[in-house]
Amino acid sequence: MHHFQTKDALVVGVLEMISEKALKKAEEDAAKIDSCANPLAVIAGSAIAFYRSTEFLIYLDIHLSARRETKIGAKAVEILVEQRQAIEEMWLPHLLKRDLSQDQALNIIRTLWSLARGLAISSAPQADAEDADVMEFARQLLEQTLLQSARS
Repeated sequence: MHHFQTKDALVVGVLEMISEKALKKAEEDAAKIDSCANPLAVIAGSAIAFYRSTEFLIYLDIHLSARRETKIGAKAVEILVEQRQAIEEMWLPHLLKRDLSQDQALNIIRTLWSLARGLAISSAPQADAEDADVMEFARQLLEQTLLQSARS
C-alpha cells in the first residue's frame, strides 16, 4: 500500500487497473471483426467474455460495496461511463463499414453489451448455456431486422 496514500486510493487504483485490462481484451476482439463474416457474433461473444471475466466480477463487487457519494463510488460510476464510451467507439467503425447507419450501429452495440451485462449480473455461473441461448436469440433478431431494413 506504500504507493497509495489511502485505502480509497488503493481501491480506485485497482478499479482503474481492472477496467484497463478488461477493455484491452475487448479491443483485441474488435481488431478481429473485419475478417469475420458475422460481426454481431463477434460483438456478442466479446460482450459475454467481458462481463463474465474475473476482472469485471471483481469490479462489480467493489462497485456494489461502495456508496456512490464516496470517492470509490464516484470513480466506479465514472469508469462505467468511460467504459461504455470506449466500447462504443471501438466497435462503431467496424459496423459503419458494413453500411449501417450510426443509430443502427450504436443500437446494436448497446443492445448486445447491455444484454450481456444483465445476464452476467443476474445469472448463476451454471446458467452459461442458457445465457448463450438468450444472446444468440437476440443476435439473430438483430440480424433479421437489419436484413429487412436493408431490403426496404
